[in-house]
Amino acid sequence: MKSSSVRLRKIDIHKWRSPVARQYRISRLPHLRLYEGKQLVTANQAEVMAKLRQLAMPAAEGASESSSGE
Repeated sequence: MKSSSVRLRKIDIHKWRSPVARQYRISRLPHLRLYEGKQLVTANQAEVMAKLRQLAMPAAEGASESSSGE
């Protein structure tokens, strides 16, 4: 998975029994899912966060290199 292919979707849940909460089977917040294309990679919150940190690392390293004048 490339960091350039990462998209974030925020869904506001105002009521737990709302149609959107039922559609996505949301029972607690935060509710995170990681997809690659249309394929679900994981719905485990710790795994999603670890993967997002991993994807963000190369971008952060590139930013620090360009700001140092190298």
